Amino acid sequence: MSDRAQRLAAVDPGRSVIVQAPAGSGKTTLLVERYLALLGVVEEPEEILAITFTRKAAAEMRERVLRFLEPGFFTDEPHERAAAEKARAITDKVERWNLAANPQRLMIRTIDSFSHYLARTMPVASRLGPVPQPADDTGALYRRAARRVLEALEGDPLSEDLERLLMWRDHRTQDIEDLLVSLLAKREQWLRALGVTGRPDRRAFEQVLLTVVTEALVDARASLDGALAAIRTTEDEITHLMQFAADTLADRARESDIRKFGERHDDCHENHGDLPAADPDRLPQWQALAEAFLTKTGTWRKSVSITTGFPPKTAQKARFEELLVSLAGNRALAEKLQRARGLPEPGYSDEEWRALESLIRVLERSAGELELVFAEAGQTDFTGLSRAALQGLGDEDSGFTDLGLYLDNRISHILVDEYQDTNWAQFHLLEKLTHGWQPGDGRTLFAVGDPM
Repeated sequence: MSDRAQRLAAVDPGRSVIVQAPAGSGKTTLLVERYLALLGVVEEPEEILAITFTRKAAAEMRERVLRFLEPGFFTDEPHERAAAEKARAITDKVERWNLAANPQRLMIRTIDSFSHYLARTMPVASRLGPVPQPADDTGALYRRAARRVLEALEGDPLSEDLERLLMWRDHRTQDIEDLLVSLLAKREQWLRALGVTGRPDRRAFEQVLLTVVTEALVDARASLDGALAAIRTTEDEITHLMQFAADTLADRARESDIRKFGERHDDCHENHGDLPAADPDRLPQWQALAEAFLTKTGTWRKSVSITTGFPPKTAQKARFEELLVSLAGNRALAEKLQRARGLPEPGYSDEEWRALESLIRVLERSAGELELVFAEAGQTDFTGLSRAALQGLGDEDSGFTDLGLYLDNRISHILVDEYQDTNWAQFHLLEKLTHGWQPGDGRTLFAVGDPM
């Protein structure tokens, strides 16, 4: 399908669409054109909900839509002509809706402002009571909650867990406080995980860790194979050069991760001199590759020396530096090697697991303490608003609220800018908003995002 055909399909108001495209490819223009096309098929503008992630993006989108709807609007820009035609086709509707005087009828909101709207509309169902305002300085509130928890040392059931965490960080209280603050800011991620899994299960946690590590190595190996094919270099040549460097460093008793290339584990069935496969048992060899090819910050080395296993005036040094020049533009491979370098072993020691259990219990208390801090301050953060909004809509088990049913009847089309498929709060919000939709009922979902 040609680019033009794809764009025509994307703005068709009768179909749901996911658009994947990088920055600078005209996604916002496409979004605005889609919005104008939808205005042509709805009875009222409030039937369309457009969700963005920043105030700037929401303001820009509203401004661009209103610009196209101005009486007598004309453009010489080729990429704007289709949108302008759609705007001219709804002139009568725009006059009837009086959007110039009532631009708020365009439901173009940030996801947090929409969540605040939901919580404010149904304060009882959302369990917030009087709805708090979004905090300007959430960090200060996170820190207040963290400090209150850390003060619970004497006679508290949490005291043993706190002592274990303090020993883990050499009694650096500030380290633990900073960790709690950073994790409270991301609590929508781990609260969901604990809600799904219940109490921490070591095997389940280790299986997740194994999956994450393996997937990262699969990506790294695929990128490495592609890079070697592109520069017409064999795996055997890289293996020979890496083994040369590892042996040189070992002979000279120089410490370096590159020496790990020659190591093998007793339970590893591969030849220890091969390039590593996507196997967590080969993490030391991945670390060796990253050390040989990359600087500490993850950029490609420009040269090598005796400290990396390549003595001066050797053929191996000259050839390795030729490879570095050939790979210098491959940013994706550098990023994946750097990520592989920092991957953990996919398992926990008994001591690590006890520390993790303690951290989870402390985090749960911290999340509860944070709710009290929010209540005292009359403020909340995006996660609090998001959770309240989801509660305010209801669900299949507890029943959808009046607000949930009202929005199901009211909203016919949803557009999401910069959709993030790793954001569970956003996913569940869209899931609830579209719960009652049926194929062929004329309601559509349009999401724009960058796969990266």
